[in-house]
Amino acid sequence: MVCLDTDVIVALLRGDERALEIIDRLQKSNGVLKTTAITVYELIKGASISAINDDTRLVMELL
Repeated sequence: MVCLDTDVIVALLRGDERALEIIDRLQKSNGVLKTTAITVYELIKGASISAINDDTRLVMELL
């Protein structure tokens, strides 16, 4: 099991190629990706104060 932090998830949401490659490798080797309640809060809080409404919608869909 791998626990993803806020920085990694934000990089994924932004389409960062390096983050996508790392996550792809992790899924292939271990298969289980998790996060914490604190990270969920940080993502929701960040998306809610973001000027871009698409960020909020995307975070909510992923949770």
